[in-house]
Amino acid sequence: MHKLLIIHAFEKAEENLIKKGDNEPSKSRKAQELSDFIQEELKFSFGDKSLKNYFDKAIQLKEKPLDISIVQNKVLLGLCKYLNYENYEEFATWLKKNQQGRLIKVIDFIKKYGIHTLFLILFLILLSFLITKNEPKWMIWENNHYIETTFDAENFKNGFLKIYNEDSMKKFKKVHPDCNTEFFDVHRKPKVWYGKNRDGKLEYFTSPGLHPETGNTLKKITPYMINKYICPAF
Repeated sequence: MHKLLIIHAFEKAEENLIKKGDNEPSKSRKAQELSDFIQEELKFSFGDKSLKNYFDKAIQLKEKPLDISIVQNKVLLGLCKYLNYENYEEFATWLKKNQQGRLIKVIDFIKKYGIHTLFLILFLILLSFLITKNEPKWMIWENNHYIETTFDAENFKNGFLKIYNEDSMKKFKKVHPDCNTEFFDVHRKPKVWYGKNRDGKLEYFTSPGLHPETGNTLKKITPYMINKYICPAF
């Protein structure tokens, strides 16, 4: 099946890139790895974007009986060779044996332990997945940004722990604006918000929300505030 071929190829590309020092290779980087291999091995130029399109379609159909069609024979051959198969027929033979082997293992397990045991194991796996998936993540303010952290009862009691929020982790930072700061975007929407800390001093942030120490709602910056407290020449 073509969809499993390209999925396996992308998985191996990820393994190879990690070995080369790229700890979190992107989909584009994996596609480029395969594109370069096909070019070097078969002298056939096939872009990384086209490989990404094949991969995206394969992922969409992974759990469905439908397949994708890789029409370029040299791309098929190149992906097979990347996986150390001489041709597509050899890959298809391995895939068939692998799927049959999994089925045989399941049948043998049922014969030995009974189908109820199998259902119990599958239920426990599903339950474990749901518990892990739903376990809350936490973040805490450190210096000028949020960092992910583990649960701590004392920090939670003191109000320092916050439920993990990806937007806050990426976008919410404390800044020190000056006359060179870009306070508004092209539509005159604010890019800086402000609020007072526990000592009553003004502090500035890159996103709306609550002050990380006081919990008070931040206010959007205005020309008046800029002129009075940041840049008198604004």
